[in-house]
Amino acid sequence: MKIDIFVGVVGAVSTLAAAGFWLYASLLEVPDNVDIIVRELQRINRWNSYAAMAAFVAALAATYGFVRQL
Repeated sequence: MKIDIFVGVVGAVSTLAAAGFWLYASLLEVPDNVDIIVRELQRINRWNSYAAMAAFVAALAATYGFVRQL
């Protein structure tokens, strides 16, 4: 039972983290300066990858919960 609660908490925190990371990445401005645009796009991509990793952890937690119900 305690593992179910732990996995549920990890899933909830991961879901919130993914939403926060994607929100932050979407709010980062892309400058008009060609010299620094690539660096900023790489930074946005890094935040998107953090969000994808958090969403993956949340999906694993949701899968655990689904399989547990069977």
